Amino acid sequence: MGIVRNSVKCDGCGATINLRLGVGLDQEQPFFCICAKCNAAVRGKLFLTALGSTRLELDGGEVTREVPGTYQVVTLHPDLPAKTNADTLDGLGGGVDPVV
Repeated sequence: MGIVRNSVKCDGCGATINLRLGVGLDQEQPFFCICAKCNAAVRGKLFLTALGSTRLELDGGEVTREVPGTYQVVTLHPDLPAKTNADTLDGLGGGVDPVV
């Protein structure tokens, strides 16, 4: 369907993250990412509305209109598998095995 962009503030350190969320087909689309500055989990849900638009809710932190000169950019898509309780990338699969 596309990608929606939101600026959010990390609940741990207040850093601004440019969050790019792929829009799936489910009415409620949970997500999480890890702040690169403080390693706090940023969790929330993207909701599809009856009019075809989206609404973002965060478990912590806040949605902001702030767009600083430099900030983190995170892109997520609901069609890619994720473990919502993960705190590292270990065991999530994917990636490329090193050639020995």
